[in-house]
Amino acid sequence: MSCTLSTGISTLDCIDQVGGIETLYFTEYENKDTTAFTLSGQQVTAMELLTGKQFWEFKVEVGSAKYDSTGNRDPKGGWNAYTSVITFPVNKMGYTKSALLKTLSQNRLMCIAKLNTGDYILLGYNFGGFVSYNTGSGDALASANAYSVTFTAEDKVDAYYVSSGLISALTAPAS
Repeated sequence: MSCTLSTGISTLDCIDQVGGIETLYFTEYENKDTTAFTLSGQQVTAMELLTGKQFWEFKVEVGSAKYDSTGNRDPKGGWNAYTSVITFPVNKMGYTKSALLKTLSQNRLMCIAKLNTGDYILLGYNFGGFVSYNTGSGDALASANAYSVTFTAEDKVDAYYVSSGLISALTAPAS
C-alpha cells in the first residue's frame, strides 16, 4: 500500500507558541468504552468511558511538566511505533500522595494532557501506558521534597488530539 502525501506545510506560523503541560488526567485503561470512540484524522471527536468511570485531574506547576514523543521505524520489518513520555513532579511528599502514586504505578492507564497551548492530547488509548516514579528529598532547606513521575505509553500512532468539548464529560465525577 502506498502512503500518498496530500498536503505540505507551505507557510510559517506566527511565533506565538508555548511549551509545557498545564493539567494531566488519568484513568485506568479498562475504563474505555470502545463502542463510543470516533476519530476524524488524528482528532478524537467522540469518546466515552464505561458507566461510573472518569479521568482524574492532576494539576502541575507551570514549567515543570513536559511531553516527548519519539517515532521509530524499521523499514525491513515494515513497522512504525511511537514512544510517548510525560514527566512531572508531585511536590510535598506524604502518605496520601505516596499511596496514590503506588496505585497509579500498579495500573495500565490512559492519559489526557492539556498542553499550555490549550490543546488536549490522548496517550495510551490503544495499548495503555505505565507510571513509574522516584521519591526524594534534597539535603538543603530549599531542596525539593517531591516525587518525580514518568508516564510512558508505546503505541502504533502518535498522540491523538482530543476535542476540548469532550473533556468536561470525561472528567465529570463518576456516579
